[in-house]
Amino acid sequence: MTSEAWIIEKGTGITEPGKLKPYHVDIGLPGPKEIIVAPLYGCLEANLIHAIQRNPIDVCEQRNEPFIVPGNACVAKVMQVGANVSLVKQGDICMGFGISKGDDYGYPVTVVGYDAPNVSGSLAKRLLMQQHQMIPLPANTKFSLKQWAAFSARYVSAWSNWKVAFSCWKSQMENANPAEHFVCGWGGGVSLAQLQLAKLQGFKTIMIASKQSRLNHIALQGILPLNRRAFPNLNFQPGKYHKDPDFREAYKKSEKIFLEQLYQVTQGKMIDIFIENIGQPVYRATIKALARQAVISTCGWKMGMEISYLRALECISRHIHVHTHYATHSDVVEAMAFAEKTGWIPDIAAEKVYLWEDIPALCDAYINEEIDSYFPVFEINKPDSL
Repeated sequence: MTSEAWIIEKGTGITEPGKLKPYHVDIGLPGPKEIIVAPLYGCLEANLIHAIQRNPIDVCEQRNEPFIVPGNACVAKVMQVGANVSLVKQGDICMGFGISKGDDYGYPVTVVGYDAPNVSGSLAKRLLMQQHQMIPLPANTKFSLKQWAAFSARYVSAWSNWKVAFSCWKSQMENANPAEHFVCGWGGGVSLAQLQLAKLQGFKTIMIASKQSRLNHIALQGILPLNRRAFPNLNFQPGKYHKDPDFREAYKKSEKIFLEQLYQVTQGKMIDIFIENIGQPVYRATIKALARQAVISTCGWKMGMEISYLRALECISRHIHVHTHYATHSDVVEAMAFAEKTGWIPDIAAEKVYLWEDIPALCDAYINEEIDSYFPVFEINKPDSL
């Protein structure tokens, strides 16, 4: 059996972004505990963009494969099951669970559609998967399949990261009232999801973004928006900072404005949990914005994997640095149940859904920062055609 798919080919040794290309891939027949699914909707996520940009790695080279089928955020219909499959049945509508290989405790080591060798991602009309990689949606769910596709990567990562970050904060602030403390996040769908969780737990919440449409969306969530355009040169680069006086002065001016604004809106208390999934450009300023006994929490590295900070100052301030990656199977089940009960799920009813043939152009537009949505959803198979 073969399937229509979008692929990314291995680079040529020159560090240049790749492109999605159409291809027909071999699927094969399901083994005893394997299933064949038809993805219905997917959502653009960080690993897909990292794979296209070959940054920080060329995943094809790492996997020693000529091409990969990327994508790990989706909702799919189970089309065929192996003889010993017990977790799903033919016809089930499920949300993708992106772990290919986990450690002894269920935490991800390799991810479907990215660094897992010999495993195809969700940008295919048909997909061979392990049965545990599809989790049935709640029975008679109140939410659309498009919402669950948007939920599947970002909200799951947010759930796991927030659970750890909040527990770490409580470990030092067990008698503190969340209503008197602040959680802040740099713009992104994961940060938005975590700030929604923080708000549900009583925290005062702030989110930073630069596009007016996103600032408006943040305000509609009951989260205080902070306009990043007020500090446009907050883009720390150690080499330029130390060698270029003009760059240093422009950076310091933006950092000062950023810290002053947070000081004003928190009435001097500053930030107790800061969600930071960007990296080096904002890390220095983020640490300066922390209160004592605060947590800086990350589950991503959009603009760089390497950071540096003064360990002595972090120790003295009792700052906890949290790093997580995606989630366990039980995390996903918990997050889905919580979403169904409380409505903690992306509101995308008014947003455009991109077609299968539009996916490469959508990726290009996202890379060029031309997409306003935090959750760009696309159609892979038409649900009523299966």
